[in-house]
Amino acid sequence: MERRKYHRLHFTIPLELQVRLRDRQESWAIVGLLQNLSLGGAYFVCDSLPQIRRGDVGECILALSGEHCTGLIQAPAQVKRVDHHVLGFTSYGVAVEFLSQPAAE
Repeated sequence: MERRKYHRLHFTIPLELQVRLRDRQESWAIVGLLQNLSLGGAYFVCDSLPQIRRGDVGECILALSGEHCTGLIQAPAQVKRVDHHVLGFTSYGVAVEFLSQPAAE
């Protein structure tokens, strides 16, 4: 039985993630696949090593561009995990926790 605060939706939707990091005053963007989403956070997979690391905090903008799902999700978030070699040898997974309720368009 899953003991999460929020229910997760599992799917595979193309996305572009943009992050503006607070501590390093940097911006970063990457194209990937959103794997799951909840009110508490998100997990996505990308083909190149993200320029973020565990503990980074910033404003996240997820631009979804799936066949049946498009829109923007924006929220301050903290990187909880960066997984290496997901779905193959060159893919990376990133888990973020939303620090406040995400806004959607």
